[in-house]
Amino acid sequence: MDLKQQIQLAQTQLAGFQVPPLPAELIKLQSIFQTTEYPDMSEVAEIIGHNTVLTGELIKVANQPQFMRKGSDSVQTIKGAIDSLG
Repeated sequence: MDLKQQIQLAQTQLAGFQVPPLPAELIKLQSIFQTTEYPDMSEVAEIIGHNTVLTGELIKVANQPQFMRKGSDSVQTIKGAIDSLG
């Protein structure tokens, strides 16, 4: 298969593909971090709390060994995750 055929095949396979939109919470967070030097972490936590997937992923990352504080329990809350990750 030559390059032209490979490109046509890729275009055919991607024809109906649509990139899902970013969650509104991520757009809000991006805006806060771009416009505020020291964002209010309680506001950040509140925004994250509106999205269960984002909340779960944040807590999951905060509980990875490289982010856990030595001797501390696992992170269970958004605030705990923000404190752990900085």
